[in-house]
Amino acid sequence: MRQRMVWFVIGVLVGSLFLVSGTPTLGTRSGIPEGNNIPTIKEIQFRKVVLPNHTAFIIFGSPERPLTPRDIENRIQKALESLPTSGRYKVYALPLDVPGTKIVGYSIKVSPEGRVNIKIQRITKDYSGGIAKLHRELEMWAKSPMKFGNDIRTFKEVGIPENMEAKATTITEKDIIMPTGTSEPYWYDFGPIEDETLSPPAGNVYVKVHYRALKNDPDPSREYFMVSGAISSDGAYFKSEPGYSLYPLNPDYCCYRTKKGVITQYWNLEPSLNPQLGEIAPGSTQYGYKSIQVQLGAYGVGVSFNVEIPKYKMVPVSDSSQELVKWYLYFDPNSDNAKYTFSTMAGSVASFDEVALHDGNWHKIVQVQYDVTFEASIPDYWYFDSKTVSVGWIWMIKVG
Repeated sequence: MRQRMVWFVIGVLVGSLFLVSGTPTLGTRSGIPEGNNIPTIKEIQFRKVVLPNHTAFIIFGSPERPLTPRDIENRIQKALESLPTSGRYKVYALPLDVPGTKIVGYSIKVSPEGRVNIKIQRITKDYSGGIAKLHRELEMWAKSPMKFGNDIRTFKEVGIPENMEAKATTITEKDIIMPTGTSEPYWYDFGPIEDETLSPPAGNVYVKVHYRALKNDPDPSREYFMVSGAISSDGAYFKSEPGYSLYPLNPDYCCYRTKKGVITQYWNLEPSLNPQLGEIAPGSTQYGYKSIQVQLGAYGVGVSFNVEIPKYKMVPVSDSSQELVKWYLYFDPNSDNAKYTFSTMAGSVASFDEVALHDGNWHKIVQVQYDVTFEASIPDYWYFDSKTVSVGWIWMIKVG
């Protein structure tokens, strides 16, 4: 009798899922109703938007015709090379072809000096929300003002010695006096990249990190880069959003909780550039739940950011022979960290051969990836499921 009842309950649940997937629902993040009469995008749409303070490029795909890394590479590289900027660097993010995800949107905003903001939109096969809504959000984002973190310097305010000439440099709305000819290293912020995967019924994954280059460093043979968080209100994160917390707002989601996360930062994509892994943060195993502050840098110039440690723990593992670092996040399934939205951060620094990098070609600098495993378990109904949701990309640089 118990077995018949179990199969009856499972049948009702499966039938309910079919009813939900065929019914228009509210979008997962804005509450704008979406109908099923949205025209299908069968061709890739590429747009250029010129605004007073930046230029934006937008690429729209669809579930029927998702974007591929090659689609983005071909269009964005040509667009950036045709765009005059005052900086030496041209940079963008090349999305990874993550199994099970479809890239439906990509946009890059470029400032006159070459700083960037980048956003990638992904969905999985179970996503039934409106694609037109995602595209509207992406277009609004592309037209919004650019944001990036402050350049990080180590200047100290001092008096001017007698008979010494001085100059003023404006940093974070503050004039700092330095002797003429002084050149201190500082971390230049290229800007943030955002990547997201919407994956009902399990949950969503979001990542936002900043990329920086060390300028005026004392080593003429090496060039230093950083993946890190932000010290401004703009923020940065590796974020999991489990279905458990989304279900009350959106019936497309279910009872999944965050089980595990793996943050990957891999710097050895082009061995000919002689990459060398430097500092990582956090650099030791941490047990939670708690919040810590870490610092990351080179030559005494550091970037500080906060790191949230889940209950159970966060474990860094690095391999200098491969220029690879991973952070493993383990969650207590009964904790709020596992049931609700959880954000953390991790970063690393690596250096490259400057001559090889400055050859005028596009180069792969670092691969960043976040893999989150969501689990659902209902023992009374013999139900168990596990699903891994991922985002990831490669940071591309051309020095001209």
